Amino acid sequence: MDEHLLIEAAKKDLTQFSRLYDLYFERIFRFVYRRTDDEMVADDLTSQTFLQAMTHLAAYEYRRVSFAAWLYKIAMNEIHQYYRKTKATPLFSLDQHLLETLMEEGGSIVREENLQELTKFLEQLPSHEITMLQLRFFESKSFKEIAYILDMKESAAKMCTYRAIQKLKKHFAQLTGN
Repeated sequence: MDEHLLIEAAKKDLTQFSRLYDLYFERIFRFVYRRTDDEMVADDLTSQTFLQAMTHLAAYEYRRVSFAAWLYKIAMNEIHQYYRKTKATPLFSLDQHLLETLMEEGGSIVREENLQELTKFLEQLPSHEITMLQLRFFESKSFKEIAYILDMKESAAKMCTYRAIQKLKKHFAQLTGN
């Protein structure tokens, strides 16, 4: 069923929201989990995300970005709120496959011995750059969606993402001697 029809059905009958929940839960959970690296926290924040979405569904309007982008925006707010409340250091976890995907996108082949070094380097990037890389490469979001999720202009989202990629490429080149 078309996303728009699911949303309209859920606006009329909140019991229909479960279809949207089923459609997007796994993606939102993975996104939150990568930012917290704690399954219980991710589960709680994902639940909060969907509760907020359901509560404010009547106010949702299509703004040239997907409903998923709206959910990611809510999830980002929940993540930020969690870190403000707990005063914990924001995290970002990567598995090997995701790191390889990111580097292949940048035109590089990753060797096993370089993965740990690259992970350490990624952890040193500013949080907003990590978030942009995550949204672009691991969540497959367009620059328009990234801009919406992070409350910025599309051109700024492109520029920041490309700068982060350039930093990664430069570090990888130093690492491999290329």
